[in-house]
Amino acid sequence: MGAVGVPTGCLYDGYLTILFPQDADTLSALVVRPENDRELAELRHPDAFAAAMQALPVFAPWTDPQRFEPITDVLPGGGLTNTYRGQLGTDGAAALPGVYWVGDAMCTTNPAAGRGVSLGLTQAHALIGMIAEDGADPAATALRFHAWCDEHIRPWFEDHVYWDATMLRRFAGVDLDLDAKIPSDVICAAAAVDPSILSGALPYTGMMAPPAVLAPFEERAREILRTGWRPSLADGPTRDELAGLVRAATAPVAAGR
Repeated sequence: MGAVGVPTGCLYDGYLTILFPQDADTLSALVVRPENDRELAELRHPDAFAAAMQALPVFAPWTDPQRFEPITDVLPGGGLTNTYRGQLGTDGAAALPGVYWVGDAMCTTNPAAGRGVSLGLTQAHALIGMIAEDGADPAATALRFHAWCDEHIRPWFEDHVYWDATMLRRFAGVDLDLDAKIPSDVICAAAAVDPSILSGALPYTGMMAPPAVLAPFEERAREILRTGWRPSLADGPTRDELAGLVRAATAPVAAGR
């Protein structure tokens, strides 16, 4: 487990997976589906989930019953949304002087990229400094923090909104629009063809630089896409094949209803 270290995400035809290593030799195996994919929603049944785990090479070694024992039931999730709110009311003044929205109360991003804690701690650090400087005027602090968040946090929110929208279209079988903005995940994936893109992709994925660091590489990624290249998919069943495994595994459950 120690050799894994960080979450491992894999993109498939119509869904994605993430393996999360955790404390004390525990892990979480996550399958992410579009909200309207009702067939893959049946993965909440233990037999269907077990069948999927063994069919996915990235998960099979980590869910082998000879090596690991489940410590919870299958846990359905939801609400993987991107949200953003400022500190101000509709009149442009501090909504509630002395109260500040921070962390998930201020911004959430699709947790598939694991950015929530980093964004929350960055906000907390900035806000504490502002309170130390002008905490006697909470309304002024709220205005200052609002402006800071618009500059430093909102770009991550907007990045995820666009990334998620284009990914959902790709899940539905729609090709990338090469005349539109290229999403961040595709620009980063294009580093497999042109390693020079890594000079922007690595600071971005490590959150050492904001999404704008990828802008100089967007046109190069577009050129690569126009050759016919597309981000590679992980080895494993397509969405339809996975749905077939789910149907087969849940047939006894349905028959017993």
